[in-house]
Amino acid sequence: MPARARSPAWRRPWVGALEIALVLALPGLCGACDAPPRYQSMKIKGDSKSSYSPGERVDYECRPGYKRDFTLPAHTVCNDDGTWAALQEACTKKACPHPPVPSNGEISSPQGDLLFGSEVHYTCFVGFRLIGSKVIYCEVFDNTMKWSDQPPLCEKVLCRPPEKIPNGKYSNSHKEVFEYGEVVTYTCNPSTGPDEYSLIGTNRRLCSADGNWTGTPPRCEVVKCPYPEVSNGMPRSIIPKKRNYNTTVLFGCLPGFVLRGSDTIRCDADSRWNPPVPTCVPGPKPTVTTPTQASRDPSSKPTPATTTPTSGEPGPKPAVTTLTPASRDPGDVRPSDQPPETSGHLGPGVIAVIVLSTVVGVMLASLGVYKYLQSRKKRETKNSEASFSTYRSKSSSPTEESN
Repeated sequence: MPARARSPAWRRPWVGALEIALVLALPGLCGACDAPPRYQSMKIKGDSKSSYSPGERVDYECRPGYKRDFTLPAHTVCNDDGTWAALQEACTKKACPHPPVPSNGEISSPQGDLLFGSEVHYTCFVGFRLIGSKVIYCEVFDNTMKWSDQPPLCEKVLCRPPEKIPNGKYSNSHKEVFEYGEVVTYTCNPSTGPDEYSLIGTNRRLCSADGNWTGTPPRCEVVKCPYPEVSNGMPRSIIPKKRNYNTTVLFGCLPGFVLRGSDTIRCDADSRWNPPVPTCVPGPKPTVTTPTQASRDPSSKPTPATTTPTSGEPGPKPAVTTLTPASRDPGDVRPSDQPPETSGHLGPGVIAVIVLSTVVGVMLASLGVYKYLQSRKKRETKNSEASFSTYRSKSSSPTEESN
């Protein structure tokens, strides 16, 4: 036999590669399907293959935490064109049992449900403290729906006893624990010296929601401010003998002086007046307006200068100049030029006289009425006695018929 012609050596690798490509493309050319699709709520029953023949069926089952929705199919089929038939999620989430709501607290779910994978957040009312997990999750344990942790508790907030202060005390100091909302009141002890202790700071503290006391503890110290003196001034309130912490004094100035500084001062914790004691300095004097004759009567005219003749001597006589109100020095104010004083208010003495007169008048009128009633009562009593005596005398004397 004649020998076969061999193909060139350079063609052999290409032939092998072409054979491999044909083998790989054969399922697609024949209508085979790749691995079936994956779903969140479902998984393939049994083992999955890399390729499936047309018409081959694949069944799904629910994953843990999901339950079957029998209104939807749970299988797919490999089509002749190498695609899988469309399939929807045929499983829905399972629900966890409703978690208990703690006393003095409440729960909330950001997802709005209690299904698999949801969260529940716990909060306590004001004045209560959360003990346990603030957030729990709906999970699967041995194919059973359970919460990731036990529900927490809400316990009442408690405070430790507040701080003690030197030379003072607080109310209910015998208690070892204080509840939320309780209040303690600080007071100072009696002083052993001549001056009493002053409470500096807030005397009340509250057990707050975070288990701490509000504010800072006050202090009990001796505070004594010096006597405030203001030259050309006078106090407008009583200055106590002992000027302790927070003592307040009001000041004013005498006529002709004005106040420089604050009219109200307060004894501060450092035994100084705050603001400092004011001063009274000379100020503008009140202007006194003297009305002239022209201002009294707008229609009047200035009086001209007149001359007074002397008797016994003829000829011109020396003129005597009379100063009119307009020609006088404005600073020369005379009593006759001042307008009459009128006041729309009654003085204290006049008011006292009016009140006293009214009281005396009422008393006299009441006394007159009383005497009148007494005299009338006496007259009625005498008339009654006289009538009774007449009746008795007639009843005791024989009548005409008996005679």
